[in-house]
Amino acid sequence: MTGRILVVCGSGASSTFLAHRLRSLAEADGLEIEAVAGSVADVRLDAAGMDVVLLGAHLADRLDLVRRAAADEGATAVLLDADASRPEGARAALDRALAAMRHGGRALGMGAAPGRSAGAPAGGAPHPA
Repeated sequence: MTGRILVVCGSGASSTFLAHRLRSLAEADGLEIEAVAGSVADVRLDAAGMDVVLLGAHLADRLDLVRRAAADEGATAVLLDADASRPEGARAALDRALAAMRHGGRALGMGAAPGRSAGAPAGGAPHPA
């Protein structure tokens, strides 16, 4: 599987560490995943060309904004768990990103980006029920 993941936090610092962990995990799994860091302030620009935008849990109040920016670029936004910056959390973050790539957000109960998955619900909860 190949894909592009944008990891978004407030300033881009913690997302840099998580993006590095995601790249390492993907490489170990034999996946061609590009993971890059970005800030919530630049999410509209940074989401261009991405498949998935992972949003730090501390920015949950910005999920709607990030979801719209991601959808405008054909990507799916996923809200990360609070432990995503820890090694075990990084694995879960990668798994959620891969699920979003495979299913256009349907596996996460999220609305898919336009043109991604017909029939996926619009809006929805960021985590499975």
